Amino acid sequence: MTALGTPAAPLRVDAARIRRTYEAVLLSPRLPAGEEARAHLAGLLRGHMRLTLPGAEARLTDLPAGFDWETVEHVVDKARKVLERPVLGASSAEDVYDLATMSRALLTLRQFPSKRAITDPCPAAGYATEPRPLGRPSTIRP
Repeated sequence: MTALGTPAAPLRVDAARIRRTYEAVLLSPRLPAGEEARAHLAGLLRGHMRLTLPGAEARLTDLPAGFDWETVEHVVDKARKVLERPVLGASSAEDVYDLATMSRALLTLRQFPSKRAITDPCPAAGYATEPRPLGRPSTIRP
């Protein structure tokens, strides 16, 4: 809700931008040497985490069977703790790498198909499939 009492519109998550940001950190041989550049990257990654954390938290009850729940809970808890801490000065290179890794994990959790959205990979064969839970045979219709 906003100060006027009207519901705030949900923020749009730009997955491509988040992906470009964390890949710029994780795929580079070294981070920029300047404190200002590292602080900027850390700020971007923290912002991406703030955007994706609610979606990842909402998915906790909707992930398919076989998921490593302890790892998922660890990622969400660690992200909450990181975002609760105030930012003091420039981030170290290790902190920026950690933020990039958490951003990637949260985006992956947010985008992972739910139990209801898993389908058979048969559309190329011309079969129509419907969503089904894991572990149950699919219903294939001609």
